[in-house]
Amino acid sequence: MSKQPKDKPYIPWTPEEEEFVRECYGKMPVKEIARVLGRKVPMVYSKANDMGLYIKGPRPHNESLLQSLRDVYQGVR
Repeated sequence: MSKQPKDKPYIPWTPEEEEFVRECYGKMPVKEIARVLGRKVPMVYSKANDMGLYIKGPRPHNESLLQSLRDVYQGVR
């Protein structure tokens, strides 16, 4: 059974979009990849999974989040 709503036709991925995902997945946030491609975040995760791509190591975070974590845990050892 298809998860695609009937009022929205399936838009195939272009080779250029697939190459962009291949180059950027794991190097930039998935939310940003989705924004650039005009796709939804779950679609990017699904395409990456179909392509056999997986994020290795820590996922990219923004600097403000990392600084907040450093501030909270600076005295913990």
